[in-house]
Amino acid sequence: MKLAEIYEIMNEPRKALDLVYQVIDARKRRNKDPSQDSNPTTSNPSTSLFAEKNVKSTSSRPTNQNRLTQAQLKELEAEKEKDALRSYNRVKEIWDGMIKERETREKELETGIQAAKSLMEHQRANGAAAEGPVEREWMLEAEKLVDTFRETRNLFTAARHNPFRGMFPKRRMRKTKDISDLEADEDRMASRLQLDIQIERSSQKFSRTDRVDVFRGISFKEWLHMILQYCFILTKRNQYELADEVLRHMLLSNAYMTSEFQVSLRLAIISCAIETRHYPVVVEQCRKLISSNQFNNELYRLLLASLSSGLRPTDSFITSTLQKFFFREMKLSDVAVKDPELLKWNVALKRWAPINPSTLSSGGRKNWDKDRDKDKDNDKDGADDLGEEDSDVGGGGTAENDTVSSNDRPILPTKDNPLTVAIYGQMCIAAKSYQSAIFYLLHAYDYCPEDPMISLSLAIASIGRAMQRQSDNRHYLIAQGMAFLSKYRTLRSVDPARLSEVEYNFGRIFQQLGLHSHAVNHYERVLQLSGNQEKENQTQTAIGDRKSFAKEAAYNLSLIYVLTGAIPLAESLYRRWLSL
Repeated sequence: MKLAEIYEIMNEPRKALDLVYQVIDARKRRNKDPSQDSNPTTSNPSTSLFAEKNVKSTSSRPTNQNRLTQAQLKELEAEKEKDALRSYNRVKEIWDGMIKERETREKELETGIQAAKSLMEHQRANGAAAEGPVEREWMLEAEKLVDTFRETRNLFTAARHNPFRGMFPKRRMRKTKDISDLEADEDRMASRLQLDIQIERSSQKFSRTDRVDVFRGISFKEWLHMILQYCFILTKRNQYELADEVLRHMLLSNAYMTSEFQVSLRLAIISCAIETRHYPVVVEQCRKLISSNQFNNELYRLLLASLSSGLRPTDSFITSTLQKFFFREMKLSDVAVKDPELLKWNVALKRWAPINPSTLSSGGRKNWDKDRDKDKDNDKDGADDLGEEDSDVGGGGTAENDTVSSNDRPILPTKDNPLTVAIYGQMCIAAKSYQSAIFYLLHAYDYCPEDPMISLSLAIASIGRAMQRQSDNRHYLIAQGMAFLSKYRTLRSVDPARLSEVEYNFGRIFQQLGLHSHAVNHYERVLQLSGNQEKENQTQTAIGDRKSFAKEAAYNLSLIYVLTGAIPLAESLYRRWLSL
């Protein structure tokens, strides 16, 4: 029965129910044949060659002399609570002083080169950023608190869905039971397990009213705030591995099982990974956030913002696993709009899933898949494996519509979502699979024709496809790309601050086509707009303002000058725009 109770706690009711049935059957057989309870030594002679006697074990049960009583345990917990409160209050007191100390040290570094050199030498010697005495004290106190939280077993139980109910939860007193009471307990446990299997919701076995939101005098929100600050400082001190370990451990705590806490912790992991350029971790956590918050476009934007630019972010952006994930989400969103009756709520995954995995490739998606396969055949130089589905996601698991409250489910979309289709098209562009990119971006353009980014992406995909050797209609693709680029200029020119962006993109397209004279005109226009902005003394200088695109335009223009032999013009650009 103890093993059955353990299985029940581990959320395995079927194994627990099998054990309970075995115990009940064994008890019934023993009651029918009482002779089995007689002395077994007389009926089973020994097969040993030596004379053996039943020797009583000389080892007695361990005494409970060193075991603390309940009162002593509560007194010890009270002392630990006082220590935790003292450390937390000290952490709060010196936080502002630590921030001021950091700001002062940063200003000192800006005043002279010698201070920067000394800091670099210190970092090479110690492997961490320079710290002051206040920060050192704050980190010591915070480390004690974090270790105290992580070492508390009641906060990390095996039954993850059970809330934290305090260090000494109230339990019903048990007394010695006779055989009839044991049989009643067995029958009661069997009926309870049968009910749990039918409902299949382990969270209903425990009362939510017993939840405790305070641990050692500090609320869980305050604990989380302090832990996040501690992990951020660890990341700044080049201790990312430790910070990531702490944050991932917090994800397993019973105190932080709600969606609000889970999202906060995963965002913290993403922030630390971006700071240290661990972009695969960013993709992993963003995927989990997207999966747990279905049909939410803000999390797609979070992924794009986290992988904004650079070679390593691009490599993470076009990984095959992320491409397959986005393709599944794109098809699922399309089925939710056109054939919502083909979806069913999956209790285990807590998200909408198709009743049958083959549903996504039938009905309204058949033409999409056929056209996509045709595009892949035509696009032989594509470097990615797009659109294949993983075997770990689909219609598997437990799907129920009646036992789950509709308040826990995300609302099914009623309109086509251009964001997922546009992102997938941009993945195809980054992987140089331009034919597939044009196909999906045209779908996004049908959903949202007034978005300038979709028009710009279509222009890039069309020009990129025209530059490939497999293309058999180059002139048509170039004309199509320039048409979408003109549409992009019309939509983007509404904002005067975006004029330099428009001119830069036109210059970049002409440079790719080899029309250097047209590219020079647009790049010079960008530099002229940036010079005018600098003369007018606006909020930001032309060189520091990323909207001006002055440095990018000057660099590309210098390449054209060097290619055409105008070395003096290139040197003047270096001195004016590309020098510190």
